Amino acid sequence: MKSEIKDGVLIITVEENMIGTITGTPIMNAINSALESGTKKVVISLIGATITDSTGLGILLSSTSKIANAGGELVLCHVPEQTKKLFIMTKLGNTFHQQTDLNAALIYLAAK
Repeated sequence: MKSEIKDGVLIITVEENMIGTITGTPIMNAINSALESGTKKVVISLIGATITDSTGLGILLSSTSKIANAGGELVLCHVPEQTKKLFIMTKLGNTFHQQTDLNAALIYLAAK
């Protein structure tokens, strides 16, 4: 996982195959640091993740809630098909704002 702030947006890129226990702490640490510094727009790119387990789903839900409670917004991009199916099965499809790629996510957040 890597993270950077670009044009006032925290960009978290999950490069690991699975979003779950291993990626959870670094993702939450990056979000906490960004929120503390006043960055409230976040993109999580799942470009490397082909699998999302229940822990990963919990991480995404916690991230969405934490950012929204701070008055910010989270956008997911490069969401793999398996994860989209998981969102549908768990009826969480409308919980996460999704864009196809990083550029689309940044354009969406710039308009906010």
